[in-house]
Amino acid sequence: MPQCFETDFDYEIINDGTDLLIDIEFLTPNQSPDFTLRVDGVEKIQNGNKSVYNYVMKTDKELNGKVVKLFGNIADTSNNTNEITLTVVVKGGVAPEQKDFKTTVSAGETVEIDIIIRPFA
Repeated sequence: MPQCFETDFDYEIINDGTDLLIDIEFLTPNQSPDFTLRVDGVEKIQNGNKSVYNYVMKTDKELNGKVVKLFGNIADTSNNTNEITLTVVVKGGVAPEQKDFKTTVSAGETVEIDIIIRPFA
């Protein structure tokens, strides 16, 4: 069974129309991500294969009480390391929220991604 970078967390927002942003950063060079970002049931990024910074999901008013889901996998394709890392940062609410994930796998293994964010006022 593959390893999984998994979390489900509430994210406190101001609810004043501010854009909610997300950074999805794959920190280990030469690893192969394949991810989807689903915002309130709509796939905003499909087959993502590189880091994303300051991606506007929607406004905090639009996402209050909704669900943001990041899912997919990261395959170990590096010849130099078997370490896989992922950092996810949500911004635009009361305070930025950062989640860091790191693991070591066997050559060629895959790590699944299953992250749920629940904005609330």
